[in-house]
Amino acid sequence: MTSYPVPSHYQDKEWDDPVKGKELANKVISDASVINIKDVSDDLANKLMPIIENDI
Repeated sequence: MTSYPVPSHYQDKEWDDPVKGKELANKVISDASVINIKDVSDDLANKLMPIIENDI
C-alpha cells in the first residue's frame, strides 16, 4: 500500500498559488511511503480500512 502525507487542511495560502501549489503537491507525491501489508489478516485489514479511507 502506498501512503501519501496529504494535509488534512489547506490553510496555507501558498496552495492557492499555481506554481507553489504544484510544488507542494509534488512534495506530497515524492514523500509517499510504501507500507507492507501482506502479513495483515483480513480481519485486521477490515478494521483498519475505515481509518485509512478517512486519512489518519
